[in-house]
Amino acid sequence: MAAGMKMVGAAPANPTAQYMPMAPHPVDSILSGGKFMRLRRFAALLALAFCSSPAAAHKISPGAYAEVPYNNNPFLFCTLGMPKHGWVAVNWRIGKWKPITQYPNLRWVPTYVRICPAAARPAGGGQPYRPTDPAATS
Repeated sequence: MAAGMKMVGAAPANPTAQYMPMAPHPVDSILSGGKFMRLRRFAALLALAFCSSPAAAHKISPGAYAEVPYNNNPFLFCTLGMPKHGWVAVNWRIGKWKPITQYPNLRWVPTYVRICPAAARPAGGGQPYRPTDPAATS
């Protein structure tokens, strides 16, 4: 080409100048992220690792707990029975009850027979507490 001639439609000297600068996508910053984002991801994973499910955190031995009437008060349930349902407690330590109507509602009787005698038994098997740690005996 001659020295004074311009080329029509030629590419600019800086090819990136013709495009608008774009902001990075938010997902890119989370995945690649800097030191702060990596620290937040690590903290979140650490928190998840130490969180246990509620079922595993509150293990209850089978047969030792059940929902009972009277606003979940086992003392009232075991001492009174369910007079509204037509039966009352006679001796809760052995699970004995008696009907007070001709047709009692027996819905809560199996719970009474299972739970109330269990409440009379000591939780530790009747043995006194003997700690093995010498610091606990002071």
